[in-house]
Amino acid sequence: SAAIKITSPSYVMQPYSCIVLKTFTDKGSAKDYGQGDDEYSAHQDITRHVREVVKRRMSMEFTSTLAGPAAPSPTASHMERMMSMTRRRSAMSGTILSMEDENGEVVYEMDRPPSLDNLTRRPSELKPTLAAAPSPTDSDNEEVPEETFKPPARKDRNVTLSVPEVPSGPAAAEKPTTAGEGSKVLQQDLSGGLSIEAWLHPIDGEGTGRVLEVIAKGFNSKELIFHWGAIEAPGGAWKHPPQSVLQTSSPLPSKAIEGAVQTLFGAADSHGRKVFLTFPHEYKLKSVNFVVHQPPQSWYKNGNSDLCIQWPKPAKDASNFAASIDKAVGSSQGSTQRQTTWKIKDFTLQAVTAVDEAGASVHFVTDADCELMLHYGAGDSYNKWNFARSVNFAPAREAGVLEINVKIAAEELTKRVMFVLKIGANHWVKDGAKDFIIWLPEDEKAAVVRAEKLEKAHSMKKAAIEEAQKQAVKEAASFQDKLQQFRKSRSERQKAANVSFQSVVLSEEAGEVDVSCYRSGEGFEVAVKAFLHPEKAPPHATLLHWGVLMDFRKKDWSCPDEEMMPAGTKIMDRQACQSPLQPLEDGSSEIRFPIHSCEATDQGPAPSIKGMAFVVHVPETNSWFKTIEGKDCISMFREAPAKAGEWKGSWKEQVNYIIETERDHEHMTLMHRYNNCKAGIDVWLAKSQSGAAAMQRLPSWTSTFRTDVQRMASWSRIPSLSLLMDPDEAAGEELDDEFWSWMFVWQRFSFMRLLDWQRNYNTKPRELAGATDGLANKLCAVWKDHPNVRLWARWTLATLGRGGSQGQAIRDEILHIMHRNKIPETAGHFYEQWHQKLHNNTTPDDIGICKALLAFLRSSGSLDAYWKVLHEHGITKERLASYERSITKEPYLHGETGRLIMEFENYLKILQSVHDALDLQTAIEASSWCLPADLLGKLKDIC
Repeated sequence: SAAIKITSPSYVMQPYSCIVLKTFTDKGSAKDYGQGDDEYSAHQDITRHVREVVKRRMSMEFTSTLAGPAAPSPTASHMERMMSMTRRRSAMSGTILSMEDENGEVVYEMDRPPSLDNLTRRPSELKPTLAAAPSPTDSDNEEVPEETFKPPARKDRNVTLSVPEVPSGPAAAEKPTTAGEGSKVLQQDLSGGLSIEAWLHPIDGEGTGRVLEVIAKGFNSKELIFHWGAIEAPGGAWKHPPQSVLQTSSPLPSKAIEGAVQTLFGAADSHGRKVFLTFPHEYKLKSVNFVVHQPPQSWYKNGNSDLCIQWPKPAKDASNFAASIDKAVGSSQGSTQRQTTWKIKDFTLQAVTAVDEAGASVHFVTDADCELMLHYGAGDSYNKWNFARSVNFAPAREAGVLEINVKIAAEELTKRVMFVLKIGANHWVKDGAKDFIIWLPEDEKAAVVRAEKLEKAHSMKKAAIEEAQKQAVKEAASFQDKLQQFRKSRSERQKAANVSFQSVVLSEEAGEVDVSCYRSGEGFEVAVKAFLHPEKAPPHATLLHWGVLMDFRKKDWSCPDEEMMPAGTKIMDRQACQSPLQPLEDGSSEIRFPIHSCEATDQGPAPSIKGMAFVVHVPETNSWFKTIEGKDCISMFREAPAKAGEWKGSWKEQVNYIIETERDHEHMTLMHRYNNCKAGIDVWLAKSQSGAAAMQRLPSWTSTFRTDVQRMASWSRIPSLSLLMDPDEAAGEELDDEFWSWMFVWQRFSFMRLLDWQRNYNTKPRELAGATDGLANKLCAVWKDHPNVRLWARWTLATLGRGGSQGQAIRDEILHIMHRNKIPETAGHFYEQWHQKLHNNTTPDDIGICKALLAFLRSSGSLDAYWKVLHEHGITKERLASYERSITKEPYLHGETGRLIMEFENYLKILQSVHDALDLQTAIEASSWCLPADLLGKLKDIC
């Protein structure tokens, strides 16, 4: 028969048929027969075939291989040979033969070898059944003579066969001798009419232990396993009991496996199938947890939990516990005391707290009968632990009592002591969801002493802080003075360096380093002079980690030749070595090393190496100081061949870096550009001679306008001569103008979309907002501190967005708008494409896209209005498609148009707060907190 799915359209329910549905508690126990008709049909065919094989007789299997007689009717010799062969093989295998009794009826009996006749006796009157031969047609009435079968004689080889005993079922469980019926400790009904009972029986003799009797009712006679473990502490894991419990279990044996014990249930009696376990009196047990297992896959539990047999708790002597409490109270006489009691699980915990001038002591007493640890500390007003210590409870002199006495010094004392308990290996107990708290009693003397100590400690700490601040200010002033002297002497070193000179500002304000290369005889010499912060890089403990550069373009380090290394240099690897900086009297430090000359160039002999790269290393603190941009310090001793169009000004290193990042770097976004610009401004700040000093040189208002003491002040159209630039400052001003012209042009090109806004990199909106905010704040600080570049700072600032803290809102709010208006997050429509762009790289273009979408919604779906606004913002169809998260679809009307207009008007404000620094309304709202009310009203009228 073939199986047909019930869901199949060809299925028809036949008469007198039914559908049986079987349910399973565990999905893993169910087999999905609906996987295919072929699988279920094959399952039915196999079952039917096995049933047919079981019905076959062994004799049929043997005789089927024998060749049939040549004649139509077998002769007596043929039949005798065939029956002899069948008889011999049947006797060897003990198979079932068909026999004929005295009445001629066919019966079946197991045939065995002669030596086993005493086990299964064959009646002597039985004889083999012979098939009657067909008679010829001309002799139908001829009588066929009766033939008898006589097996051939065989030699007795005196072989004795032993028959193993086959167990008939599980062994019966034998109940040990007990002193009574005991008490029932568990009655649990299981599924399918099954149940479990447990009884505890006392054993004859005082203190000899208990017998646990577990009865399984309703189970069949198949193998049934009691899978259990001993619980020695509340919340503890399953453990193996003593070996004596396993050896005395009934029935035997009990098998200890990993994390559990398995005992077979005995054969069933009138009460059920039983297991007996004997536990000695000295074994401290909390419970026996178990499950019942019937192979192969049946497990019986209490829902999702183990079945549990709770052990009777021993009677506690209240007098011993009270005596321990009295002793704890008596040991703290003369102190202010307080007692606190908790009822925890099946035991009582009491704390006797005493406070005096020396501090506080807390004496804990408990009647717990398990291993217990106290984890305690002093708590502050926010219930935070100031410190934590752990100590185990120890047995008291009184039997059945544990105690511990902890002391807290006065300087550590607060108004409360907090603690938790650990029971057993890893069971932690708290006061509900919080730690236990003991409020300490108020002691006037102790409070006065503690207040005095706290005041003294506070005064000492305050004095130490003030002294440290004075010392820090003194050292900082001294460091700044010496650093200014180091900078003033830089011009002399630069003049002496007739080959090359490079000045490097280290990160984390660790100091500055000058590298000079000059002619020395027939070769060259390099002097590395550093002025380092005494705390961050002590001169006596600072190393120069350096290597030489052999190529102009590739800045790959190479370890120098040994003849170049200063004294004390240690080779680190193939690329670098470390040389100790030698302290000098003026607070600076230096190293010097020689360089050979190579073939002469147009300018004469040149150093054999192109330059050196280095960082400053402090082994004691494992500090590494690089440039303020976070790069290796590099000083070139020879100029690379000039490239076509390469900038040759004073800031060529920064300019070349700008060109390299914009042209060659694989990743570039607005975030990268703003961060690079901020790092470049930091380099300028470290090298510029303007700033606070320039602010001090500014003329006052009195000196700016000519005044006459004899008469009232009069305004002059001619500025004072004090406004005229000092000729010595002209070079510095030109350097500043050169740097800031590059900064402005760089950011202006970016503003005009002449540079990439995204190249192979996804930027989170909050990261872009942070980079924009950082650069904008840096430009504002430059405008404030450097009057000579204020115009450049304002121009550059006008090319940036506002930044601020609304970056994450760009990412979140667009998703909220889509959810609130049930716009699907599926690919293939405008809203989802814009949503993906906003998530991965928001830019100022998003302001134009949002305004165009609002124009589309307000015009009831006019795409002409949509494209008009986009073109006003310089956004074309090709630019939308060029985004890495391209926008190729046009918007459509979805849901309530009025609600969408309101949603995207609010979203436009978020975009403008991050990207648009030129919007007047956004600027007014950002500065409304500091503007007068009347001026604020007039400004809003303009908008």
